[in-house]
Amino acid sequence: MVSEIKADKLLNQSGDQDSGIDLSTNDVVAVDIAGSEKMRVHSDGKVGIGESAPSSDLVVKQSGSTFTTASQTVALFQRNTATGSGCKVTILSGNNTAGDLNFGDAEDEDIGKLAYNHSDNSMRFTANAAERMRIDSSGNFFV
Repeated sequence: MVSEIKADKLLNQSGDQDSGIDLSTNDVVAVDIAGSEKMRVHSDGKVGIGESAPSSDLVVKQSGSTFTTASQTVALFQRNTATGSGCKVTILSGNNTAGDLNFGDAEDEDIGKLAYNHSDNSMRFTANAAERMRIDSSGNFFV
């Protein structure tokens, strides 16, 4: 009986040979897909998606230094599987022109939003789809 299997990389036996779990770096588990690393878990519990050296518990990063499409989205969900209720935090950014932090109570309903508007350099706070507060580029606070 074998109690251990030692390998540097686990691959699909009958097909996809460039995707798998890479164990070749001490105290790191990496997930490779299509020949490139997509995710890494370190021994301290830090997880990097698109980031090989995460500085926080979870770092999600687009490869490259600039956005390549009109909208890049990172969404985090916490859901009660029994009731279907929960919360959602969505971070949107598009071509460095705006950034939104959306809060919702369901997978596809945004209730509140903190949004940066690049055209006038303001921060806008919305609730129930209506703007409730704004801070402009001069520091003026509007309610």
